[in-house]
Amino acid sequence: MLYYTERDPQRWANLPGGRWLEPCAGDGEIIRTINQRRSDIQWPACELREEMRPFLQPLVHEKLIMGDFLERRLEDFGAHPFDVAITNPPFNIAMPVLKKCMELSKLTILLLRLNFWGSDERQEFMEKYPPDTYVLPNRPMFSINKKGKPGTDSPEYAWMVWGSPESYENAPSYGDIRVLKRTPKEERKIWAEHLKKVHQASILAQVQAASPGEVAPHGATQG
Repeated sequence: MLYYTERDPQRWANLPGGRWLEPCAGDGEIIRTINQRRSDIQWPACELREEMRPFLQPLVHEKLIMGDFLERRLEDFGAHPFDVAITNPPFNIAMPVLKKCMELSKLTILLLRLNFWGSDERQEFMEKYPPDTYVLPNRPMFSINKKGKPGTDSPEYAWMVWGSPESYENAPSYGDIRVLKRTPKEERKIWAEHLKKVHQASILAQVQAASPGEVAPHGATQG
């Protein structure tokens, strides 16, 4: 399954192999996409929602932590620093997720709203640690709306790439910005269909968790 073109960082960045952390893993689509193209990466991952476990278990090579990433101790993630931490965090906790990832990893890559750059609250941090910024020309589709169709947010999005705090101490080379290529329409259609399947499977998992004694309807699946 494609995680559509400009949302695959390997299309625009030369990233190292090794141990990568996905701290807000969702259904594992970032992991899944990268695994399709590379075999030199080992994954531990963390995800808050228990109903995502069936999607993640086949993908994670090391430890899968079901719980709040921000409440876990650094030691819970095993040996670090990781080579890369990569995720699409909830925007309301993006800053604490970013800071914790920078403690754990040599390189941190987050998919964020472009206005993450523009907050007075984050000004001092962003001035000290400017990320490389790769702007998505097509707004991402993240979820299913009330009409049952994949929907987009109104803000623009970008991949933002930070080094470790130590890498900024001497002549930092971060802070560049560029616009990525458009996503082909066919890839967007494939991604939209994937979102629908994940949405349906998530609802089924929640229903089964609420009624553990009931048997799922014939033919129902979670993947």
